[in-house]
Amino acid sequence: MTGLARAAQVIANGLPVNDQCCPRSYQHSNDLQVDTVVAEFVAFCQSPLPVPEHWLLLDADIPKGIVVSVGGYTLKAAEAEDLRQLLALPTARAVCDVLERSEMDPKFLDGAAFLRHDDPDGKLVHGLRLPLMELPTRPELHHWRPLFILLLWRSDVACHMDAWFVVERGRRIDRRSGAVPWTMDVFVDEQGEEVEVERRQGGLYEVSEQEMPRFRAFCHAVDALIDMVLADTSKAGRKRARRMERAAKHLVRASHRTHVDGSIWEEEADEITLQYVIAMEALLTGDGNSGVSAKIRQRAAMLWMTDETRERVLDMVSASYDSRSKYAHGDDTREDVQHLHDLRNLATNVTLRWLIVGATAGPELGKRLDEALTSDAVRRRAVTDPLTVFFTHTPPRQVPLDVTP
Repeated sequence: MTGLARAAQVIANGLPVNDQCCPRSYQHSNDLQVDTVVAEFVAFCQSPLPVPEHWLLLDADIPKGIVVSVGGYTLKAAEAEDLRQLLALPTARAVCDVLERSEMDPKFLDGAAFLRHDDPDGKLVHGLRLPLMELPTRPELHHWRPLFILLLWRSDVACHMDAWFVVERGRRIDRRSGAVPWTMDVFVDEQGEEVEVERRQGGLYEVSEQEMPRFRAFCHAVDALIDMVLADTSKAGRKRARRMERAAKHLVRASHRTHVDGSIWEEEADEITLQYVIAMEALLTGDGNSGVSAKIRQRAAMLWMTDETRERVLDMVSASYDSRSKYAHGDDTREDVQHLHDLRNLATNVTLRWLIVGATAGPELGKRLDEALTSDAVRRRAVTDPLTVFFTHTPPRQVPLDVTP
């Protein structure tokens, strides 16, 4: 747990404690290295207890040195030194570099994107933890809010949580779910021999340095909209909050069942379609049980600002409901990747627009959308104006086609 056992293992096995595995300041004497281990162990025992932290490894690429708040979590590309400080007894760890690589290896994960969140109410581990007894079946749903916001920023590629670590700084690191994806690169060295090098494998989700100001503003704006929904404690407000969270979790779950390149397992296609349709239903359905599909199509279309885009949305929602009905009745659906890609874009855009328009309409959003069907004044006041303001000042990565420049 503290790293002392690993240091003792190195020494007991007669492994070298030399210049290669000692920090620069400790390269003169093996005795000094052992003394340092002992001193750090004493300091560890006397230090305050750490606060458990959740570290979520993403298959995303963001610039180093930039910190962004996303859904109550901190998004940052970790540097090797940051990760080194998490491990038990850093100097003892230097002695132990000759042993197996740690779960959060500083060199291997240098530059990796992490979402980090403190858990002040979390319990520290005492004794032996049995990971297999605690593995969550859908770990991404435990952290739906930041993953949901990242999906709303850009839905053309999926952003996955590859691994979930629970960190007790200077004490221990436990991997609760997932794994660090890696691949093997092969190159020829100066002697003409092939050399294999392990490399962490990332994804296609990228936020460039030039996009960071827009990205930060978007995350802050969406976070505020989510807070607004969750803060309404009226009966209708609590119902709306539950529906928003349900829709967000369906979208996050569906995106995590989509591979990095946008492909999906064939047997997953119908389930993913169902996730997207249910997400839209959660937001746009009324209180009755009749005419649900027609109501969803109509209200979803009214969240767009031009006749052309409204017609396109009507067709896409209709096609999605046809696929859902075929699946429910056991008919052959044969979903293709492009349709699922378009459906993901549709469902995420419906959700984002629902948040924006709902900021002013509140729990009455459904009624306002129904009224907008026959009233230009209501459509402009309840839909067009809020969407125009949001997409002008805090747009997602891809500005919607129905927004007039």
